[in-house]
Amino acid sequence: MNKITFCTIAFINIVFQTVGAQDTNDVYEGVVVSAASGERLENVICQAVDSCKETVDYTFSNKDGRFSIAKNSKTKYLQFNLLGYKPLTVPEKNFGTSGKRTIRLAEEAVNLEEFTVKVPPIRSAGDTLKYNVNSFRTQGDRYVSDVLKKLPGIKVDDNGTISYMGESINKFYIEGRDLLGGQYNVVTNNMDVDAVGSIEVLQNNQHIKALKGIEFAKKSAINIKLKDGHKARPFGSVEIGAGGTPFLYDANIFASYITRKHQTIVSIKGQNHDMKILDELKDKLDMNDLFLHEFVISPFVTAPSKRNVPLPTGRHLFNRTYLGSANTLIPLTENSELRVNIAYGRDRADQDFSLLESVATNADYINISETSEQEEITKNIRASVAYELNSTSNYIKDEVLFFRDNKDVRSDIKTGSDTLDISGLNDMRYIQNKFHGLLKTSGGQTIQMNSLIRYESNKDELDKSAIVSAGLSERFETEYFVAKNKIGTSFSPLGNKLRIDLTATYRKKNVSNSLQQVGRQTNGDVGIKRLQTGIEPTYEIKNRTNTVFTDISLPATYDRYSKNGITTEKVIFSPSASNTWKINHKWETFVKIGYDYDYADDISLLDSAYFSGYRTIYKPGNTLNGSDQMMIAGLIKHKNIVDLFFWNMNVLYKYENLDYINAFYVTDEYSYVTTRQQDTHSQILLVGSDISKTLVKSRLTLGLRPSYTSAQSDIIQQNILTKNNSNNASVTLKADWRPAENVNIIYNTTGDISWNNNNLTETTPLKDVTQHVKLYYFPQKNIDLSLSSDYVIYENAENEYSDFFFVDFNGSYKHKNTEFELTANNILNNNMFSVSSLSMVNIYHQQIPLRQREFMFKVKFKF
Repeated sequence: MNKITFCTIAFINIVFQTVGAQDTNDVYEGVVVSAASGERLENVICQAVDSCKETVDYTFSNKDGRFSIAKNSKTKYLQFNLLGYKPLTVPEKNFGTSGKRTIRLAEEAVNLEEFTVKVPPIRSAGDTLKYNVNSFRTQGDRYVSDVLKKLPGIKVDDNGTISYMGESINKFYIEGRDLLGGQYNVVTNNMDVDAVGSIEVLQNNQHIKALKGIEFAKKSAINIKLKDGHKARPFGSVEIGAGGTPFLYDANIFASYITRKHQTIVSIKGQNHDMKILDELKDKLDMNDLFLHEFVISPFVTAPSKRNVPLPTGRHLFNRTYLGSANTLIPLTENSELRVNIAYGRDRADQDFSLLESVATNADYINISETSEQEEITKNIRASVAYELNSTSNYIKDEVLFFRDNKDVRSDIKTGSDTLDISGLNDMRYIQNKFHGLLKTSGGQTIQMNSLIRYESNKDELDKSAIVSAGLSERFETEYFVAKNKIGTSFSPLGNKLRIDLTATYRKKNVSNSLQQVGRQTNGDVGIKRLQTGIEPTYEIKNRTNTVFTDISLPATYDRYSKNGITTEKVIFSPSASNTWKINHKWETFVKIGYDYDYADDISLLDSAYFSGYRTIYKPGNTLNGSDQMMIAGLIKHKNIVDLFFWNMNVLYKYENLDYINAFYVTDEYSYVTTRQQDTHSQILLVGSDISKTLVKSRLTLGLRPSYTSAQSDIIQQNILTKNNSNNASVTLKADWRPAENVNIIYNTTGDISWNNNNLTETTPLKDVTQHVKLYYFPQKNIDLSLSSDYVIYENAENEYSDFFFVDFNGSYKHKNTEFELTANNILNNNMFSVSSLSMVNIYHQQIPLRQREFMFKVKFKF
């Protein structure tokens, strides 16, 4: 593995250094100035076009007015455009053999009474892309998220996570300040888009000022720029609504006060027709710093939970939910600030469903059917205080966070002739301190320290008294402590940066469980400790133009794992190498290859079997399981902001060599799960792409998102060893068209196919297609009308399909700062939804009742 890594990196660098040394005579270059004053002009669009005036290449002049475009045999003219100046077209031959020239633009007077000055949809200033919101929004867009979904190169997932060119963002700013951290859905889901003037993408965003120009940042950030009329004054909205069949309500208060320094946002909302508002509490940025990221402990015991079906939760979930948050950022000095975020959310969801589980055996299937009536109450509390000092010489950030997630479930399940009354509780809470410090010396050397300390307490309960005649209940209590510390410094041997980090991680987990049955109680206690200390040298090689960055990392870690005093020791090497190549302003690539070893979940170290679910019995193997992991990942990005064409493709391949195998045995009554010591293999391949093109003249935006996943693993089911290969291919097409000023048509369609290959079952592909059409009609500037439909087709078995058709209506009228809205959902009154899905070698058929025809009237006041 190491030989392959170093040979690959060496070859890549030879190629890149050769590319970096290209002859400057192969470019058209020069400087753009004002013909009248001689002032150098920034942000001039410089385009190379062919004989048909189609763009061959483009760039923007920098702050010194300089530009550079690679020569191309197709180039016939070079065009220069800047608002307020007359466009200029220069024949390619006028640049001569040197390719150099001074471009002089004449000023052009614009009569604002006769002409509408159009700002370019996207502008570039260095590494910043500025999206003009008015170029992409339509009259029907209400919140920031509505516009973000339309911006080329930006993707918003169903849970609200934002990514740019295939990678999640690393910061979300409002007027350049980080008020919300990872809870940025508070703004995207609630701030009125009328308040936003532009949205910026800060490419290769380096948040720490002391590291700018020293440490290359690979990820991007989003910055919301407000209109002048919404700065330094309170603004927001108050919304209230009511409806029927059954009684519906919706209330939302959003208030904000944003200046360049002080920022405050308060959001209070409640409703009984959707679940997703609690997602605003989730940290969308937590995985950006992998060393300081720590997963919470998974529950040992879980009661039946809500079923997820491929429909918006507003169509099938009956719930009552509330969420309130208060966020403030207070400047302390020119470079320091204090941030306070507090939030509380509660959701009570009721759900009925029917489930048929077909478990594969060597000869046939075991069919397990059940119907359930369920109530789940979720309570979330999140409170954090963060201090940040960000200057050009040092950086300090310290954040204290408290989080609690409480789930209380009640279920009545009918299976066969039995009725089961099941209750469960999962109560997780933790408090943590996260610290990041940096000091830069006068010579440019940096010393950094990262630290995470967390104490977590979990309670898991499952009362299965009705499952067996004797009565049975379980309780787990877990205490978990983790301390992760890293300190490092960097040097610059041979003109490149060498960074050396020392790491130390200590984890301690105590698990106690009790099992009660017929007045008899069994108790168990397990103590697990893990100590990791290591050194991580990383060498960064970059070319002289700062366009190629290669990182070679060679971490070595001493790992000591102990359970109740029995110790396992191991030295782990985790080499990796990555390369980022900024080919030009259009193209960028990233490649990473690496190896690692890690242990699997330590629930296998518990002493006795227990019910992990209401019908699942887990038997610990009492062994410490682990796996060798090899990974290669690649990312290609392409953006053309003149032609508004964005494209990226992600590829990830991961191979694991495990020393254990998961074993399942299923009966009509129970499912048994355990692990066995056996060498097995698994691999996964993920390929995804995102393509978007905006045709300004046609007012049409197109998007295409194909993806493919292949996962292969070994399992044992019904004492039969099988290698299962799960496959899923999906493609989504999006179109947003404005054929007229008062008409907007949105069309989305997704096609999906899933299939498994194994020696237990026949290969049966399951296909589905979902189509969404929304027609907006704006008869006047203050009236919005929309009619939307969803058409869903699912394959339940080979050549057996179910289809569902939904129609919704929305109409609104605006009068000054007040808006009146009427909505009607599921007009055709669909009352049941069914879907089939594959899980490993098994098939699940679900049937779930839907929310029937509903209507609601809302009033919204903006201030």
